[in-house]
Amino acid sequence: AMKILGKYYRKKEMYKASLNAYNEAIELRPKDPEAHLGLGITYWKMGESIMATGAWKRSLQLKPENNEAKGWLILAQ
Repeated sequence: AMKILGKYYRKKEMYKASLNAYNEAIELRPKDPEAHLGLGITYWKMGESIMATGAWKRSLQLKPENNEAKGWLILAQ
């Protein structure tokens, strides 16, 4: 539920609320690759490319076949 909320806030450009929601999702399920992916996308939208890259790399550690995270990392280069 927190991942959905994070995505909702990101689409509304409420980035701080989005970060809070994704961080809570990660706190509840630290090994959820989709939560780390969403966190990275929010950081990217905020212009925080280093934080975004770190979140996407963590997502890939948890799920190496995560093509969406791979795509975002390529975009960030």
